[in-house]
Amino acid sequence: MSLKLHVSNLSNSTRESDLVNAFNNIGLVMSVLIPKDAKGNPKNYGFVNMGTPEGAQAGIKLNGTMLGERQIAVREATETEND
Repeated sequence: MSLKLHVSNLSNSTRESDLVNAFNNIGLVMSVLIPKDAKGNPKNYGFVNMGTPEGAQAGIKLNGTMLGERQIAVREATETEND
């Protein structure tokens, strides 16, 4: 089980701190990254590194929940997905 989660369908206004707050409720968050495009705008996905396998499993259960005005999709990140 990877501890890195891929979170998609983020709004343009979602900040890394929003992801930390959402995922800290279910487990220890080690790091969060929302990549930016060439113009410096946030992409509509991000990565959350959880501190434990149990936290990562709990994080996946946030799939389909609301974050701000969007329903997010959460899954285990693949090895080929870069930050």
